[in-house]
Amino acid sequence: MRNCLKICFCLYILFVLPLHGESAGRMAPVADNGETLFVASSAKFKVRAIIKTHKVQKGIKEKWDRKLSFVPSACTFSSWCSIVDEINITVNDNPIFIPHSLVSDLAVLGNGEIKIDGDKLSLLFESGDASESCFVKIEFDNERVKSKKIYTDDSMASDRLLQETTYHLVHE
Repeated sequence: MRNCLKICFCLYILFVLPLHGESAGRMAPVADNGETLFVASSAKFKVRAIIKTHKVQKGIKEKWDRKLSFVPSACTFSSWCSIVDEINITVNDNPIFIPHSLVSDLAVLGNGEIKIDGDKLSLLFESGDASESCFVKIEFDNERVKSKKIYTDDSMASDRLLQETTYHLVHE
């Protein structure tokens, strides 16, 4: 009976925690395959982000919901690649719109966290591996995503900015 409990505990750690892991404003691992939950709150905001990923072997054709294709170039040169399929963010229990381009080039996420600094909300990731590493900052508010910035190092200084995508709300 004792061995059975040990085995169940190990299986829980290996398979359940990566799917339901929570981050309260500190870096935590992003699952290579499955879902990762990040949460953070302040007096004004309660933020949840769910990151959905799947793992593929590099260079192998796979059937995606979108189309049949090769693993995208966002993957680095390792033999496998973890691709971000979807990011869902809620602020104060209200979902915000996530543009497709926000996730279309994200792969091999290592660690992530939600940062709340006054009225500024952001989702941060370490991405890539070895010399192909970068740092991603997704800025948003309680209504929409404002920007995605990719940096060469975790200082996220303006002189380390590699790429910036700015999202605008257009009213017709």
